[in-house]
Amino acid sequence: MLIGKKHIYALEDPGFHRTRITLEDLGVHTVSLPLDDDGININQLKNTDANVVYVTPSHQFPYGMIMPISRRMDLIKWAEEENGYIIEDDYDGEYRYKGKPIPSLQGLSTKERVVYLGTFSKSLIPSIRISYMFYHLH
Repeated sequence: MLIGKKHIYALEDPGFHRTRITLEDLGVHTVSLPLDDDGININQLKNTDANVVYVTPSHQFPYGMIMPISRRMDLIKWAEEENGYIIEDDYDGEYRYKGKPIPSLQGLSTKERVVYLGTFSKSLIPSIRISYMFYHLH
């Protein structure tokens, strides 16, 4: 595991079910967090013992909302204060048809608290499943 089984993972509810299944199959404890109009509910996150949160902020799955910059900053602040981690799954970040792109959580964070996941599958050949992970050490 990237961060380890000893952590408690908070996941969007609803969210990408395969992530939850994979984590639970590996013996990781997960908690579900409800969504509001801006994505994951930070106040409810603060009321859990989670120290890792898995989010899809650029295009929440399955609802499609985009997490606004203020919520992104709140999430980063949570990770810094709790010495936690954010796993940012930007599964289709290369597709934006209108408006300016919102900076990724990983690009906004200065404290090495965000692991960024992306894929080339939608822009190349989907059956190849080329994905990547980026974690910046300052």
